[in-house]
Amino acid sequence: MKLGIIGTLAGLAAAAAGAGTAAAAYMFDQTIVRKDHVPVPDTGTNWDEYIPKIQAMTEYMASLEPQHLTMKTFDGLKLAGRYFPAEEKTHKTVISVHGYKSNGAGEATSIGKMYHEAGWNVLVVDNRAHGESEGKYIGFGVLDHLDLTMWIDYLLTNIDPEAEIFLHGVSMGGATVLMASGCDLPENVKGIIADCAFTSAWDVFAHLLPKIYHLPVFPLMNMSSAICKRKAGYAFDEISTLDTVKRSKLPILFIHGSEDDFVPVIMSHQNYEAARCPKRLLIVDGAGHGASFFHSPELYKKEVFRFINDVREGTING
Repeated sequence: MKLGIIGTLAGLAAAAAGAGTAAAAYMFDQTIVRKDHVPVPDTGTNWDEYIPKIQAMTEYMASLEPQHLTMKTFDGLKLAGRYFPAEEKTHKTVISVHGYKSNGAGEATSIGKMYHEAGWNVLVVDNRAHGESEGKYIGFGVLDHLDLTMWIDYLLTNIDPEAEIFLHGVSMGGATVLMASGCDLPENVKGIIADCAFTSAWDVFAHLLPKIYHLPVFPLMNMSSAICKRKAGYAFDEISTLDTVKRSKLPILFIHGSEDDFVPVIMSHQNYEAARCPKRLLIVDGAGHGASFFHSPELYKKEVFRFINDVREGTING
């Protein structure tokens, strides 16, 4: 009888382990493997009211007939970008980095229009496994920030060696630019704007699993992260922006919507507190995830360009 019970328990444990492995594999497949036709997760933001604005901005940028660029990554992927030169020659240039399961032609052109109308050159990139870029696995900033450093080098080598560069990212793009802030970037890079950035892939998944999917963090996260390391080349907790911003010497403007519970607003507070560089924090009252620019466009523009002007004039002090 005792042996029978032990055998039953062992069988249940094996079944549970098998179910856990299957769940972890499913999580990896749904979150990291490229699926161009899968809808973007519900972030809690009502985008219906913003769609006309977004369409108008996208049409504006498309009418400018950008230069279509391609660049090879450190691991051999061909990434796509669009370069919109300013109407009058200038070295002021922004690299706009989009969020999870979006693309440069959509999300990032909204920010791009703001800069282009202000007389800036705009480079909009498609992250790996997004848009027109190659790649099977989404990089969640861990791989993308390395790609971003290569885009910076491409820009300086092939377009404008004297470019005065600011990096502006939203959501996963925000995490990407913050991860890049800890790298040894060229002096041409002057500052960073990070909108609703998460602190790490691990942190944001750990927040969303029980909240949205009603699944346990342990051991699912550990198992899925191990699969990601084996297949995509990185673990969910491999890089945290809380570490990279500590190393940054570049001024950073952190932006977050007060009503964001997809990437919790506390993450921007944590990033801000961790940073040792000149920094500012803008919390947009009433804005949901990724919607600060659309919710309060005049405030957004005012604070972004106030930050940039202060950086350029050397008067940034918080």
